[in-house]
Amino acid sequence: ELEIGNFEAAERKARLAALEMPLNQKAVRVLGMAELAQHRQQGSETLRTAGLLGWRDVPTQTWLMVDNLQRQDSRNTMYRADALARRSGMRPEVFAMMLLFASQPGTRPLLMERLELNPPWRSDLFRLPRLASGQEAATLGGLLRQPKTTDVPPTREEVGPLVRRLVDLQAFAQADALAVELLGPRTGTRQNSVWDGGFAESAAYEDPDYVRTPFDWELGSAPGVTVFVDRDQANGGLLYVQTNGSRATTLARQ
Repeated sequence: ELEIGNFEAAERKARLAALEMPLNQKAVRVLGMAELAQHRQQGSETLRTAGLLGWRDVPTQTWLMVDNLQRQDSRNTMYRADALARRSGMRPEVFAMMLLFASQPGTRPLLMERLELNPPWRSDLFRLPRLASGQEAATLGGLLRQPKTTDVPPTREEVGPLVRRLVDLQAFAQADALAVELLGPRTGTRQNSVWDGGFAESAAYEDPDYVRTPFDWELGSAPGVTVFVDRDQANGGLLYVQTNGSRATTLARQ
């Protein structure tokens, strides 16, 4: 009834269900939403009561997150966003809320407190900037640069998507600086973001799940050609190519 706009019927049914089962969070939540849809102020209190019945109902937590934000209760807004991300993943509204917190000096420490706990959604936060604006991508990069983001250093799975997004936005200098700062210095001679070598992580190039940035080498293949990375780290991760010389092909690109 609520979804089709029949708010009076939704309120009536939800009220009966709540009377029969006072701890039924969904019934109390539907009652509150039906009251709000009819411009009744008690709807907000009803929804807050639904929030006291648990943290598992996603619509309730989403409403409470926005309600806390509107009431400028930043700490409880962050708690709700954390709960939603743990329960239902990095939903668009949660991602937007965390970006908002990351962009403001007054609320950024609250997000940092959550990140220091290394929550299960941490990597998702940094893997979702594919549609982010340049400012949003830079904001996420700033979070990873924080010295106490977590005891676990930033991973390629987190840094790689940010670097790619910055490259897509043609923010090449920012992308290069982020990759060098968070993934460590590169081997060989660097000139204008292109360098020789860089094959030290030899095993990673055979791992299909290895997350690359646009500044990493990618190995190619062709008929009659074998290309691989020497696993002997004493040789510095050298690139080896065996070819019959019958055709030209790109064997490594960056």
